[in-house]
Amino acid sequence: MNIINRKQIYTAILLLPYFFAVTGMLVLDSGDKKMIPLFLISIIVSILVFKKETILNNIQSQFVWLIGISCIYTVFSYYYHGSSSRELRALIGLTLFLIAFPYQILTQKVIQWVVLIGSLAIFFNSVYFNVYISTGRNAGYMNPIPYSTACALISIIAFSLLLGNSPLKGKTLPLVAFLLSLPPIILSETRGIWLAFTLSVFTLIVAKCIKNPPSRKYILFTFIFTAILTSTGAFLFKDKINERYNQTIYEIKKIQSDDYSTSVGLRLQMWMLAPELIKQKPILGHGQEQREILKDKLEHGEISRPLYHYASAHFHNQFLDKIVKSGIIGVILVIGLLLYPLMTVRKSPPSDAYMVIGLVSLFFIAGLTDVPFNHPQPLMLYLLFLVPICSRCKRVTND
Repeated sequence: MNIINRKQIYTAILLLPYFFAVTGMLVLDSGDKKMIPLFLISIIVSILVFKKETILNNIQSQFVWLIGISCIYTVFSYYYHGSSSRELRALIGLTLFLIAFPYQILTQKVIQWVVLIGSLAIFFNSVYFNVYISTGRNAGYMNPIPYSTACALISIIAFSLLLGNSPLKGKTLPLVAFLLSLPPIILSETRGIWLAFTLSVFTLIVAKCIKNPPSRKYILFTFIFTAILTSTGAFLFKDKINERYNQTIYEIKKIQSDDYSTSVGLRLQMWMLAPELIKQKPILGHGQEQREILKDKLEHGEISRPLYHYASAHFHNQFLDKIVKSGIIGVILVIGLLLYPLMTVRKSPPSDAYMVIGLVSLFFIAGLTDVPFNHPQPLMLYLLFLVPICSRCKRVTND
């Protein structure tokens, strides 16, 4: 009995970063910084309990090597020409944690509870900020875009578990998590994530139909459920949806009249500006030095102040931003983080395969209008789930 209790305590400590990642990291001030002590505690416990066995197994994972190389290159970039300290801290913490973490304890049952607790946290957090105290699209300390990306990630994982082959009773937790995670995505009013999430869900449905062609009864049930869910969401959040729709139409009309001062217009200007900077330093990129280049363009009247303000942060496109700041090497590593998980899909159990497809789709599409891998919270969540899933792909588990 004492042995069982001890194992449960060890497991709880090792999984603590996962539960905090979907709760405290998303709702507390500097939540990503607070992850680092939890990583260290879990690493110490893992070494004490599993000795060197887990580490020796994990360093054989190609995904771990890819993250390790990304971490080393980010360290190099940080000292060579500057890079985000938050991204660097997240990568270092993640690399060390994922080397020591025993992937076998992250079972599908554990993932179900993680996403359920995470969905409860983001649901109450978003309702409190967006509805109760009416802060607009802001839901606390995080920027709305990475926050909505994290919410969409939780929702996609829950939806992937719903598509798995578990019995109907086993779908209760994922269904509740999926339904609870939808309002935070809508309340964030983030159009890029709305699009990425919708297309990712559609991609998963297509993947499910290809793998297991559904019966007519299943198609009818899915159609009715989707219709009810969509109608309910449209009714409850019609004001916010209409507002963003009208705003999008307005911005498109402004662009058609050669006015690029809107959100969409500024993005287009950033994307057109990027190739010029890429040509100057294509291999290693500019790092933080690109701010000085943009400042010089501002002083010479080549770009507007709003464009300078937003482009100085990032170029609102993961691939363009990474190649501008980190060069071809940097963008190859980012593409690797997206492509490698897809290489494991054929060897993965259905639910794991759906999670991989869904999360890769979400981050790829979101990366067309934002930089999800630059933000520590989405980056951590993406790798915390996909590395264990992809690294155990060679065996089929029955959790």
